[in-house]
Amino acid sequence: MVIRKAARVVPTGRQIKWQEKEMAAFVHFGLNPFTGKEHGDGTESPSVFQPSVFKPRQ
Repeated sequence: MVIRKAARVVPTGRQIKWQEKEMAAFVHFGLNPFTGKEHGDGTESPSVFQPSVFKPRQ
């Protein structure tokens, strides 16, 4: 029953439009550039975050 129901799932028009854009992005900005570490361990002080030039619309 579940397999038959799953086989009939059809995306909505809105989902199809989103898929047609063929573009997605994930931006993650953390403390690593300021600590020189590849991976943080969660113990970094927030005061380390000191960007000299930050242009979020760039």
